[in-house]
Amino acid sequence: METSTEKFDAFYDKARLFVAILLVAGTSLFITYFTFDSFTLPKTVWVHFWTLVLLGLTIAGMVRRRSFRVMFSPINGIFAAYILLNLISGFAAQSLSLWRSGCLNWVMLFLCSLLLQDILYGNRRGVMMIVWALACCTAITATWALWQDFAASFFKELVRTQPRLSDWRGFISAGLGNTGYIADYLAVLFPMNILLHFHNRGRARRFFTFYTLMSNYAALIVCWSVQSNAGLILALIVLLILLIKYKPRAFWRGNKGRIGALIAGWILITLFYITPLPINPHKPSIFKQAFGSERWRYGGESRLVIWAQSLEILRKHPWLGCGAGNFTYQYVQQASPFLLNHPNRLKYIGLYTNGAHNEALQSWAELGIAGPAILLALLLIVAKVLKSKLEWSGHIHRWTAAGALCGMTCAVLPAMMAYPMELPASQMLFIFLCSLPIIMVSRNKYSSGAINIPVEFHWRGVHVSALLENFQKPVGGMIHFEMKPAFVRIFTFLLIPLFGFLCFQTVKPIVSDAYFKSGRILTQSFERGLVLENLAWKGAGYMERSLEWWGNNHDCRSTLGQFLSRQGRHEEAERHLRKTLERLQAAELYEHLGRSLEGLGKNAEAAQAYKTLFERNPLMVYYAPDFYRHYQELLKK
Repeated sequence: METSTEKFDAFYDKARLFVAILLVAGTSLFITYFTFDSFTLPKTVWVHFWTLVLLGLTIAGMVRRRSFRVMFSPINGIFAAYILLNLISGFAAQSLSLWRSGCLNWVMLFLCSLLLQDILYGNRRGVMMIVWALACCTAITATWALWQDFAASFFKELVRTQPRLSDWRGFISAGLGNTGYIADYLAVLFPMNILLHFHNRGRARRFFTFYTLMSNYAALIVCWSVQSNAGLILALIVLLILLIKYKPRAFWRGNKGRIGALIAGWILITLFYITPLPINPHKPSIFKQAFGSERWRYGGESRLVIWAQSLEILRKHPWLGCGAGNFTYQYVQQASPFLLNHPNRLKYIGLYTNGAHNEALQSWAELGIAGPAILLALLLIVAKVLKSKLEWSGHIHRWTAAGALCGMTCAVLPAMMAYPMELPASQMLFIFLCSLPIIMVSRNKYSSGAINIPVEFHWRGVHVSALLENFQKPVGGMIHFEMKPAFVRIFTFLLIPLFGFLCFQTVKPIVSDAYFKSGRILTQSFERGLVLENLAWKGAGYMERSLEWWGNNHDCRSTLGQFLSRQGRHEEAERHLRKTLERLQAAELYEHLGRSLEGLGKNAEAAQAYKTLFERNPLMVYYAPDFYRHYQELLKK
């Protein structure tokens, strides 16, 4: 019969595993339509919030059990080195605000990785629950994308997403916001889902995994991402090689029906999208649509421009980089001089980008040459350890390792043409796949003995001792301690309000962005003549409240500053615009800043702002000649 302590421990372990599932799998589905940014910001808040909850639960368990475990592994060592490099890059950062945000994000990811390792180490059931949760999330994401694709053609009144391009993919957002993000996410998990289909029992489970693979395949066709498709083809080749090498002939003979059903299903889906059927939303053929689309014509060229300008940042900051989180800040500053030397690419002046569309380039630009070197070392070690797990004959983790290895292979090409490490859902996949080599423990790999470290520490009723339990790869460090009951009560009393406060702080950006969205709608409606002036100033009040909740909401501060400038509130506008320029070096901000400075009689500062504007966007000389003449007259005063 279980004691109350055992029942509590069982509940505690289940609670932590549930939170881990919410982190790894649930991130892809969490969106908020009531905020300005419905996808990336809410997911970032989701990751930070549940990571803090998981940390609080872990510390509470540590205090209750008087011990905690730390995993010593080369993977964690390399990850920690990357965090240290991010911190050191602050010496080269122009925007310390962006540097702090970038470092915080990586610290939270590393913390999340350590917590997952603690929860799932040797816990095969927990790993399988997360794998199944990821399969469920991919099925939901794929179905969601397919529904939006059909609705955009046949039920347009039901589509909430506003198209960003003339391309059909502008209507598809699912839970990730962009067809490229959807394709990258589904492609990485596709090999794992194939193996899950072949390694489960029960008709219902087999039907579900079959549906998951069919819907994922259809969604990958609809989303049509070149880098994701190429990465998936490479991953499937690797998967086929692994299956041929490690699976006996009995596997192939026993699964002829399932293999045939999968191939037949994928062929039928392909035929559906390349034939002019009445119910095909992409008739006569999706491939004809894709190769004739705006993205196909200009997407590659724009990436080449971004990469070329990224190389300019490398040339200026080859060794130490420009600072974590500072890529976009630097990119805008040096883009125009580069493009002016390439007249055939002048149309890209003023092009804004969230990243370098190449993780190696971005890491090098921000952290120096050591950045991509550490990332490459991390990937190679993870791949090497995962490959070693394939030698575990008859172990359940064997095929999980194969799926993870193929997923990492698939992710390489998208990472060379996009920025998945800037996206919370992809970040959580990366963390989970990198943690799997540490988590996976075969029972026959345990050593018979343990290594005792002669560390003893006493301080006012606290006794600490350390023990290394040698599980070969990795080594788990178990630290035991004893505390007086009074210390435990005080610690617990302080812990609850502390983590409550931290969790509240993580949620504030969502509240801020909700106020910003409401304020932005009202101010823009006023400028279009749709609402009265009093509602516009109510909207400005919403944006002020938004900044009270979260001062780093640069989209809100930028919008508010520009609105105040146009309404003649120049002193307030100057304050907001200068604050925005600490995080966002957009050319149009200098135009509004200059107008506000001019309105305040600061002509010399206004001329300097206009000078920066014309440097960032030289084509304005031709697009706005009257404004340029005004600038020249201002210089003469």
